[in-house]
Amino acid sequence: MAYDAARNVVLLFGGGGLNDTWIWDGTLWTQLNPPQIPPPRTSACMTYDSLHHTVLLFGGVSVGGLPLADTWQWNGTTWTQLLPPQSPPARLGAVMAYAEAQQVVVLFSGESFGKRVGFLLNDTWIWNGTQWNHQSLPASPSSRVGATMIYDPANQQLVLFGGTSGSSVYSDTWIWDGHQWQQHLPTVSPPARAWATMVYATSLQQAILVGGSSVSTNPSISGLNDTWQWDGATWSPLISASAPTGGYNSAAYDATQQALIMYASTNSKSYPSNKQGSSQTNPNASSLMRGETWIWHAG
Repeated sequence: MAYDAARNVVLLFGGGGLNDTWIWDGTLWTQLNPPQIPPPRTSACMTYDSLHHTVLLFGGVSVGGLPLADTWQWNGTTWTQLLPPQSPPARLGAVMAYAEAQQVVVLFSGESFGKRVGFLLNDTWIWNGTQWNHQSLPASPSSRVGATMIYDPANQQLVLFGGTSGSSVYSDTWIWDGHQWQQHLPTVSPPARAWATMVYATSLQQAILVGGSSVSTNPSISGLNDTWQWDGATWSPLISASAPTGGYNSAAYDATQQALIMYASTNSKSYPSNKQGSSQTNPNASSLMRGETWIWHAG
């Protein structure tokens, strides 16, 4: 999901091996039927590019289980596949956000496959509107999948939290200032998690982190349903906020309604992995899928 500021709607695409396009106008979901659409996929990443007034979509994993490396653009009417001279390697479960100060989209991490064995990435790529460029950096967050990342306009920086290596789940906070990654060590942090959702609430001038999975491989342990806010220096819990439990959900901040919109697509129990180092979902998870719309008014 992403908030399409040019058209004042929340855009949702695909997930769960689907390739449908929906918009939320603050009251209702409406399915669109654009003349061109990306192939079905799961665990893609998507963000709004305010310079070009379009939504950018990258990668994910196909219905056949192959990571994708295609770049698509939504202009409010149709999807168009972009064919830059170079692209990030195919991946699923990456994070992507638009850095307003630099007017570029930043892509980080994810999981790719080599001979059906998953391997994790920690590379950083920048999209300038016409091409992808790989960044050679002195330091980066460790390789991971299922992290979450947003742009904090008040502090003009990207904020990344958590994710999993398959054997470990992270609770680290990293900042991208437009040139480099730096780890922050706040006095208070949310518990470790992967596949959480995070948006920036402009009315509060704070990032809002919701739920996720606290384990990487054990399907018998419930996910999280807590809500945290980041003020640019530290994290603090929002005790009164009741959120859907688990990870793999999608969220966006609706600036018109001043509300966080979440499409909750999984059961309260998280099913992040079948094997070490892979984000592929449990084959029995189809019976646990749901489709609920949650709204949190930021005020």
